[in-house]
Amino acid sequence: MIYDAEGYLSYELTETFPPVVTAEIEGVFSHGIYLETPSHGLLMIHGSEYGSIPFGIALDDCEAVIRRSGISEYHRVTISGDSLSILRDGSGLRLSLVPRRKKETAAGKPLDGTAFVRIAGEKLRGTDRGVLKSLAGPDFAETKYSAAAKSIIGSRKIEDALFDITGLGPGLTPSGDDFVTGWLYMGIHRLDRAGELRPVTSRLQRSMHERTCRISCAYLDAVIRGGIFTLFEDVCFAESTDELEKAADRLLAVGSNSGADLLSGMVCAMSC
Repeated sequence: MIYDAEGYLSYELTETFPPVVTAEIEGVFSHGIYLETPSHGLLMIHGSEYGSIPFGIALDDCEAVIRRSGISEYHRVTISGDSLSILRDGSGLRLSLVPRRKKETAAGKPLDGTAFVRIAGEKLRGTDRGVLKSLAGPDFAETKYSAAAKSIIGSRKIEDALFDITGLGPGLTPSGDDFVTGWLYMGIHRLDRAGELRPVTSRLQRSMHERTCRISCAYLDAVIRGGIFTLFEDVCFAESTDELEKAADRLLAVGSNSGADLLSGMVCAMSC
């Protein structure tokens, strides 16, 4: 059986999606499918609850669709200008690709740094997820991974140690990568430190493939290039306590530890 559905292109892919003929399945997971294309690198089909990801195609009820369609690495992927098919022996998934509208810039003023750190910190204290939370503040429990990260950082400023903690910790995207991604998103997008951080981000772009997996590299590269992750935007630019609490809850639901370690990186960037 072939499942037909709509896949919503990210804001970036809406403008740059290439006329790719074939792609390979890099991985199939309960929450998404990673595809490798010859000309565009990594693409991700993901649940629409994750918003817009620069290299992503959002799919409603993604987990159930993947399970029902029985997709595996043996399926063949074909992409045309407005459709994507993952088929094998008459079964699989066929997506009509729907462009997203350009994201509108928020008109209001985000919460100040002190309020952000307090509210996001309360959310981190309320979850048992995340293994690098103690990097965000001294009142979070230490883990063997956060202890290892602190040993790596030593007496340096944390931005000077970001490269060295990539690849650290558990997970499909290691916790160190999630923390660095959150830290950089806050630093580049909310704190406007892109120019100041260029030596750090240039080193990451040159050499991160030596330290961590391709999926993490796709996230890091997209953040460094200024790509918009709407789930991250909702946290970093929340304008009220209620908005931040709801956005943080959505972020904390990502992966086993990824969302919490991402949020820890954001809190650390804002408070350091």
